[in-house]
Amino acid sequence: MANIFDDEEKVNDSTRYMKAPRSSNRAIIWIALVAALVIIAAVAAYLFLSGPSLKIKKGAQLKFEDMKKMAAKVDKIEQQIKKKQNEVFELIKTAKAQGVEIPPEIYQSMDLGPEEVKALEERLEKEEDVSYKGLLKSIVEKEKDIQKMKEELANIEKKLPRPVVVKRGDTHMKIAMDFLTKQYNLPPDKASKLISRVNIFDYLVPGFKVWNFYDPEADVFGTFVTQGDAPISPNEIKRRKKQELVSAKEKAEKKAEQLAQVKKSLEAQVAELESRKKQLQEDVVMLQEERNRLSRQLAELSSRVADLESRLNSVWYAVGTKAQLKKAGIIKGGFLTSTKIKNLSPSLFPNRLDLRNSTIIVLKASDFGVPKIKGAWILPKDFYQLGVDYMVIPSPDGQQIQIQILKPEKFKNNKIVIVLK
Repeated sequence: MANIFDDEEKVNDSTRYMKAPRSSNRAIIWIALVAALVIIAAVAAYLFLSGPSLKIKKGAQLKFEDMKKMAAKVDKIEQQIKKKQNEVFELIKTAKAQGVEIPPEIYQSMDLGPEEVKALEERLEKEEDVSYKGLLKSIVEKEKDIQKMKEELANIEKKLPRPVVVKRGDTHMKIAMDFLTKQYNLPPDKASKLISRVNIFDYLVPGFKVWNFYDPEADVFGTFVTQGDAPISPNEIKRRKKQELVSAKEKAEKKAEQLAQVKKSLEAQVAELESRKKQLQEDVVMLQEERNRLSRQLAELSSRVADLESRLNSVWYAVGTKAQLKKAGIIKGGFLTSTKIKNLSPSLFPNRLDLRNSTIIVLKASDFGVPKIKGAWILPKDFYQLGVDYMVIPSPDGQQIQIQILKPEKFKNNKIVIVLK
């Protein structure tokens, strides 16, 4: 099919060359070239037929099958014209390579027809340069072929209804709706139903031609789009849009692949973090257990330290009457000997007083099975002196007695025996 963008590039290239200095003896060549360019620009149209294959009742003014055949014929002619146009452009390139100078007045007229071609033929006969003459002759012959195909194309288009030339803002749907509702006065809902049965071209360009057909007897609608004066064909637009979709799909697939890789990487990171989290939780539990164990050990140690400090600051004592203490084997001594401590075994001194907290020992008569306590003294008697190191304070009724420690430092971590009277 015709590629208008390639044609425009070649036209522009030739036009730039036309600005070279004038050469009167080669004017015939450039008149033929201009004729080729003008014809190429005039016949570039590609027909795009859309719509379902439908049968029309007998007597219909124009059958859809005939429309399709004519469209196929137009398409074939367009391809032939394009082939000839490419051949003309190749000849133009050859002329340019040979350094042919184009007079400016050659491209002032852009509508060369059969008469102009005939004039070129007449001037061709007068051309003396054989190489230029052969070049011009080839261009003229090919232009004749293009003119014949153009006439055949025009004859086919005469058999078709008049098309709508697309303007900026037009849509295929709007053109079809206007055709059915305004020319045939069909209700909008019925027109929409007919249009829904055909393919609507979504990418109209100003200059396109839209051909609409409606058979009231068969109640069948058809429509197709051709290039008209647009710089691009419907088929080229479809190809580009398809390529855009393919490119978008490829980009989307590539992006999806990248996202999948990112997702996979993130999932791996999450799995690693979950593993680390689990390990950290286990470590936290272990550390908490270790902390609790150490806390218990610290509490035990603190308790032991406190107990040790208490013991170091305490006075240990055994209490009883002289008879009770002798019987327990704690003291010894007779009528003629002094009373002394016999046994310092810790088990015999179960009582202690933390001198940091108190310096008074309170003893009750009832605890020792005696009716009254008249007094007391402390062994070893030669080390602890009454009134100096301690005082004895009995109660008036004799039911209890207090031992007041006067020098706590002297009694700390020592064992004493308190003998009751």
